Amino acid sequence: MTQKPSVDLKAHLRPDTQVRVAIHLPDNSIIDLYAMIVRIEDDLLHMETFRSSKTQLAIVPHGARVVVMSSETWAFCRGEGIFEAAIDLNFAVRIRGELEIQQRREFFRMDVYIPVVYSVPADQQMTTVEGMWKARRMMTESGPPPRTIPWQGSFKILNWNDHPNIDPCRVNLSGGGIRIKIPEQLTPGTLVDLDIFLPATTLRVISAVGSVIRSTEVLLNLEPNPSYVTAMEFAHLSTKDRELIISYLFNEQRNSLRIQNEI
Repeated sequence: MTQKPSVDLKAHLRPDTQVRVAIHLPDNSIIDLYAMIVRIEDDLLHMETFRSSKTQLAIVPHGARVVVMSSETWAFCRGEGIFEAAIDLNFAVRIRGELEIQQRREFFRMDVYIPVVYSVPADQQMTTVEGMWKARRMMTESGPPPRTIPWQGSFKILNWNDHPNIDPCRVNLSGGGIRIKIPEQLTPGTLVDLDIFLPATTLRVISAVGSVIRSTEVLLNLEPNPSYVTAMEFAHLSTKDRELIISYLFNEQRNSLRIQNEI
């Protein structure tokens, strides 16, 4: 008699969902990569990773412990299992036991006009990026505040951390992520360093790491060079900074409603 699967994966995961995968190797090191779910068969997840992870995937032995995490749906989902097989960029993980499900409320989103600067780390290992993010936060918190001047209804950042002047741009912001137009197309799963300048009671620099969900070329663009609307979820953001973003957005919404009522 066929054994009943230990967990109903299709109740919480779906094909084309991006997941984060942590693979524990026999030497106690961890391979941290992003992948896309291709299909689901009972308790077996078939996934495809990105070309940059091909070399790492080739060294994973059958039976290695794997943790799969998803946060693109209505909840944070975490499951543990074992590595079954890999062919080129495709691999399979058999989930064991129950999934850990943590419901989350949707974050309020709003278009705002603020300075944002981004960069793509050359080393895309999650542990490396996380360490650099922590160092950036410490430097920002201990360093002098940015110099600003008013600019087109917002403000511009002057000569901050060896950057040229940073103009404001239109972004869609929430406590869970950001959508921004940039001049390059990034692959889903790419980790991006972000510094977001919030005009709260005092100017705050929010240091975060975003993980690209999608990057779409802007069609009918009047600018001479191509640009891409890039949506990212926050892979690393401190609780305090998330609360600052949410508070700032609610204040912006309240001010917008007040102005509308006065007209």
